[in-house]
Amino acid sequence: MDIAQQINDFVNSTLCGEDEMREAAQKMAANHPTLQQKTMKLVCMFIEEMAAKKYCDARNKPSVTKAHMITAADREARIKTLMKEEGHSEEEAAKLYDKYFTLSSNMPLI
Repeated sequence: MDIAQQINDFVNSTLCGEDEMREAAQKMAANHPTLQQKTMKLVCMFIEEMAAKKYCDARNKPSVTKAHMITAADREARIKTLMKEEGHSEEEAAKLYDKYFTLSSNMPLI
């Protein structure tokens, strides 16, 4: 069974409520730093996929909306960093972000 199916089975289980999800998140956050980094990259990639969805309905609209908010906030924060730390104009920084960055980029797999 692949990891995506295992995650799907977990969240689709009648035994999986908010408390179980929180417990799983807490356990993952307590993992070794290398595992935390890899898990966070996977989560960010999932957020990117959700933000890129062309179709959503009432069942996943809140998730797609949240993914858009997260990716937009990351874009804004990285543009500000590029302006502050590297002296780019806002227009230059935006072009750099759009060309080289994503939510999951700059998260090395160590």
